[in-house]
Amino acid sequence: MTEADDDLIATSEAILHDIGRMRTLEEEKQTLATDDPRVDALSAEIVVLAHRVAKLAGAEEEIANEADESRH
Repeated sequence: MTEADDDLIATSEAILHDIGRMRTLEEEKQTLATDDPRVDALSAEIVVLAHRVAKLAGAEEEIANEADESRH
């Protein structure tokens, strides 16, 4: 396994972790009334996680592209 493979796996695991946390937060939000003040806090955390997932997905793409370029 190459360093790029290890990096890709680690990044993928981080994405899955964040997505799992987002799911948990969304499920918690579903149990709350719309006017519950916790909805705002949960939503804010979800936004932070979503941005991080997008950034990590971009990093995965870069890792894959660099690995592909190094093979040629």
